[in-house]
Amino acid sequence: MQLKRFKARDNHSALKKVREALGPDAVIISNRKTEDGVEIIASAGLDQAEIEAQAGGAEKDLAGGFDRTLAQVSEALPPVSAAPAPARETAAKPVRNRAGRGQVAGKLRRMGLDEDLCQELMAGIDISADSDSTLQTVLERLKLAIPVTPDDVTENGGVVLLHGPTGAGKTTAIAKLATRFLRQHDARDLAIICADNARIGAHEQLQTFGKLLGVKVTRLRRPGELKNTLRFLGKKKLVLIDCAGLTQADLRDPGRLTGMDADVEELRHFLVLPATLQRATMDRVVSALREVVLGGVILTKTDDVMQLGGAISCLLRQAVPLAFVSDGQSIPNNFKRADAADLVALGGKLALANAGQGTPATAAPMPGYTPVSAHC
Repeated sequence: MQLKRFKARDNHSALKKVREALGPDAVIISNRKTEDGVEIIASAGLDQAEIEAQAGGAEKDLAGGFDRTLAQVSEALPPVSAAPAPARETAAKPVRNRAGRGQVAGKLRRMGLDEDLCQELMAGIDISADSDSTLQTVLERLKLAIPVTPDDVTENGGVVLLHGPTGAGKTTAIAKLATRFLRQHDARDLAIICADNARIGAHEQLQTFGKLLGVKVTRLRRPGELKNTLRFLGKKKLVLIDCAGLTQADLRDPGRLTGMDADVEELRHFLVLPATLQRATMDRVVSALREVVLGGVILTKTDDVMQLGGAISCLLRQAVPLAFVSDGQSIPNNFKRADAADLVALGGKLALANAGQGTPATAAPMPGYTPVSAHC
């Protein structure tokens, strides 16, 4: 697996360089902060010569030791803001203990990760020790590979447009972002624009919420009016735009999505992606937005899934950074900045539940995570 190093002033710019150099199938190996910005180490794909065939029938006893390993990962991994040690481009170690390798691969599959991603995460790892310690090493590698943007729009502001399929939770995400922003800023610094003219009651819903917060909500009837609307609103630190849900026509013709920002240079695009979508649909949604530069993903409905591997695999394969995670309907709560370690730990807890030790609603939660049943 040949590695390449990319440096840029921020995570978004570095990921763009990765896509341009290695294509959409690039694999993020590590992502760390540096004095000058960020550094990403990525690979163009998997070198199958580095990987041995897995032993058949090694997926038994998948749950054994998984909970213990995940607890260790949750406690031992450094926070996502900490800079990991620089990755070194060394030759892959010989892989031993095929049965142990099969057990680790089986546990990764329980998380719902793509098969080729499971193989890449284990590439070059010497599985001569017990499978639990090996799994911890692999999960740490996964944690470091998940792209997370350091940009918090509720702190830095800007003109932010939320895309997403119908039912993804865009309107609720707008409300949560607004509430988070108002914890440290005045309501006069915030404006909300409703550009969703397809869903009945979309504007009225946002208007009701805006009145509760004392925030002005403006309706945008045509995409070409955005520039004039922003000029009318005046100087705002943060403008949140709720647009209509992505349709099948949008997925077939992505060019339909770029009309709104034709004359607005400062517009930033974020994708609201529900974790409940099928993996192939996630890829179609992200691919439809290739014409715009995504500032980040807001992952919703993580409380309603049996596995998080599909969403994690999509983030890695599509090289789009994670910005926020929503795990419930409560607007003051159930919304937090993305943390790769938390996401991996939650994915492991769900995998443990799938192994026959409970359900997502009753499995022991990771520290700071309380499963809820409400949609977000």
